[in-house]
Amino acid sequence: MRGNTNLATGLSAALLLCLLTGCTRDGRFQAISMWNESRLKPLEESPALAGTSSSATLVPGSVARGEAPADAMAVSGRAGGKLTTRFPYPITEAVVKRGQERFNVYCSPCHGRLGDGQGMIVKRGFPPPPDYAIPRLRNAPVGHFYDVITNGYGAMYSYASRVPPNDRWAIAAYIRALQATRPVVSVELDREKRLRARDGHRHAAGRREHGTGRRTGADRPAASGERPGTDGRTRPAERAAVSGGRESWIEPRSRPRPRSLRRAWTLCSAMRC
Repeated sequence: MRGNTNLATGLSAALLLCLLTGCTRDGRFQAISMWNESRLKPLEESPALAGTSSSATLVPGSVARGEAPADAMAVSGRAGGKLTTRFPYPITEAVVKRGQERFNVYCSPCHGRLGDGQGMIVKRGFPPPPDYAIPRLRNAPVGHFYDVITNGYGAMYSYASRVPPNDRWAIAAYIRALQATRPVVSVELDREKRLRARDGHRHAAGRREHGTGRRTGADRPAASGERPGTDGRTRPAERAAVSGGRESWIEPRSRPRPRSLRRAWTLCSAMRC
């Protein structure tokens, strides 16, 4: 009997404590809102400022903790509304090495390791970018390279989601280092090189489409490093070193390309890739 009485007393105290948590300081019961006004529905009118929403927008000029303002030169690459001509922090050897690492990862597939616009993607048919050594890019402000990495330019898309601001400045510093170690390339020479690369890819695509990429062995003699194939055509052959200093010849695979791939090359040729 005494145990039941203690249990009832404990339950009553717990219930009373729960009720008190919903009371204001003066003892009035307030079931929905507590002392600190902690519960507000989304888009509900705010009791703090009349006529405003509980889902208030950020105050103009708000900056997230640990980040710089969006209009800061280190983030926008601009100063006074124009592309900046200086770096936001001192350039050290470590910064240049970091820029080289990031450049080789993100930029060299198209721009090449030397910045000459002859990267591996270009050799596979992508439009060649300009050489960093042409006068226009040599004289461009450093903010230009930061802005291109951030927003993209021409066929190049934005790398803002892949490369953080500090790495963009490091890449720009490494581009300056490449420009300082290479001779000036004239605009005419750069244009000729890019047109030659584009026309070469177009002709290669046409040869692959029509099967006229190589002359037969009867048309010309086999050059050094080539061997005539069984079908009369002359194919480049790969040499494999064997024991004793001798070499054996390995014929490359001559399986035709899939029709879908040939169609893709034809489309790329039509678009002047």
